Formats: sequence, C-alpha cells, structure tokens
Amino acid sequence: MNWKRGCRRITFVLAVFIAFSAACLSVLFILGEHSNAKSKLTAKRYDYYDKYGYAGFCETEDGAISFVPDNPTKSQMNIYKTRLEKKYKELSDKSTLRTEELLEQMPAISTLLDLENGFWVNLPKSGLMRLCVAGGLVGAIIGFVIIWFIYRLLEWLVFGFCDNPKAEQKQ
Repeated sequence: MNWKRGCRRITFVLAVFIAFSAACLSVLFILGEHSNAKSKLTAKRYDYYDKYGYAGFCETEDGAISFVPDNPTKSQMNIYKTRLEKKYKELSDKSTLRTEELLEQMPAISTLLDLENGFWVNLPKSGLMRLCVAGGLVGAIIGFVIIWFIYRLLEWLVFGFCDNPKAEQKQ
C-alpha cells in the first residue's frame, strides 16, 4: 500500500474543494460589500427624506420633486448631487446660516455626500464583475496553496519518522 500517493490524492481532492469554496466566499464577500454600501446609501437617503423633507432631491421632467431611484440615470444623479452639494455649500457658508435647523442638517448632508462618492456605490457593473473574477481567482489560489502547505507540513512531520528503505540501501 502506497500511503504517500493515497494522501496526495486525498489532498488534491480536498484542495480543489477548498479552492472552490474560497473562490465562492471571496465573490460573496465582494458582492456583500457592494450590496451593503448601496443599502446604506438608500437608508441614509430615506432618513434624510423623512427628517428634512424634499430638500436635495431631484426634479422630474414634469417639474415634480421625486426621490432618486435605486438605479438612477446619470442626469438624475447629477441633479441630485448638484442639489446636495449646493445645500451643503449653503449650510457651510456662515453668512447664509439662518437657523439651528440648517446647522442640524449639515452632518446628514455630509454623510450623504460621503456615501454618494464611495467606492462601492460608484463601482460600475463591469468593474464589479472584474473585481469578483479577480477575488475569486485569488481566493481559489490561496485556498489551494494553503491545503498543499498543510499537507507538506504534515508529510514532513509524519513521514519523516517512517523508515526509508531506499536511503538505507544507498548507505
């Protein structure tokens, strides 16, 4: 019975399974970060909307003010960002500060602007796909290499104590 060959086969199957699992976990982690960023932004938009009303939200083509949808067009996002930046500039200009209410809105607007300009929110679908592929490959490689490293370490520890008839014959 060849223990070394059997252990290598088992290790190879285990390494492939772990590599696949690590790749899937890497992709899920990246997609989770992207989803969390979008959810956080949407929640902050609703919080701002609930607390301060319509200020900062975009105007539709018919002139009505509406909440920016989850997948806004570029023109909607530009209008929305321009309104938020204008409101933030207005609030930060000390000559136009009129009430404590305006001072109260500054952190909320600042948070919204930070979230709007975040990496995960502005990541296009093609960039997200590339990031998922790269993350999956890195996860698979790391998973595969770690299993083989553990195997080599155990092989060195366990099989190092076994008799080696070939080495004894050479002496």
